[in-house]
Parts: sequence; C-alpha cells; structure tokens
Amino acid sequence: MNKTELSKHVISHIVPESQGLFYCKWENCTRGNRAFNAKYKILVHIRTHTNDRPHQCYICGKRFTRAENLKIHARSHTGEKPYVCSVNGCNKAYSNTSDRFKHTRTHFIEKPYACRMKSCLKRYTDPSSLRKHVKSFNHQVKMIREEDPNQCCSSSVFVTPSRSAYSISDIIDQPLDLSIRWKK
Repeated sequence: MNKTELSKHVISHIVPESQGLFYCKWENCTRGNRAFNAKYKILVHIRTHTNDRPHQCYICGKRFTRAENLKIHARSHTGEKPYVCSVNGCNKAYSNTSDRFKHTRTHFIEKPYACRMKSCLKRYTDPSSLRKHVKSFNHQVKMIREEDPNQCCSSSVFVTPSRSAYSISDIIDQPLDLSIRWKK
C-alpha cells in the first residue's frame, strides 16, 4: 500500500456529520461516539491509532503527535519556566501549566486524596503523589502486615505488587469536595 492509499484508508475512518462534527470510526476506539468539532482535531486523534508522531525533538529525538507537545517538551532541555505560581509571595515557576497547577494546590488547606489503609493518615493534594505513596515498597509492607501479620516476611508476598490484597484503586480515596480553601 503506497502513501496515498494509506491516507485514503485512514480518512475512511473519519465520518463527518452535517452539523460540522467528526466521529472516529476506528475499530475499538475508546472515544466511543464523542464527536470532534473540527477536522484537524480528529486528524490529530487518528494519530493515536496509527502511532504517527511527526514532530521530533532535535535534541533527544523524542517524537510527538502534536507540535504543542514538542514545544512543551523542548522546555525540559532549555530550562525555560514561563508558568509562575500566582500565589502572592511564591515565586516558583514551571515549564508547563499542569505542573504549576499541581504546585498551586499545595497552597490549599484541603488535601483531598487520602490513603485508605487503616493505619495510614497520609493525605495529598494530587492523585499522582498518592499513587507514588501507594506504590512505595514500605507502604506495600505495611499493607501486608495490616492484612496478615504472620505473612509479612514470606518471600511469595514480594513477588509482584499485584499479589497484595489491594489494588491502587482500592486504596485511593477520590475527593468529594474540591472547593478551594487557602492557607492563612
């Protein structure tokens, strides 16, 4: 199949609707029937199916589906940090908005992500920190001891984290109230 035929085939997975919406009809697409409101958006989405990553970092060679993602990645090489925390007196800066947002939550009183293990009182401002905590070796050992103190040192317990009685989703509490309260 040449490049033209491949392009036609890929485009055949796009179904335009009369209202200007575009649907991905790729087999087993996880988007289901959620539409795109612009053709360029669905073309970028189709790259997730074809693994096409046309935007390459000239420093490390990492490839991206979107030029914007390459631009954000390039800051990891240049050290540029244009996103500054908006809280008065805090001058921390970040290379992307996501990291700045995670940091900004550290100024809140609320730490809505709590470990579900009975003896653990740790709470976090973001789910990724809780996931790191749950995946830690010491946490796994404490969890196993809490479940069955007689088996904490058996070698079979440490074969794989999936052997423990809890999955990460069992341990992570999702926040109920995300209202913002600032530290005083």
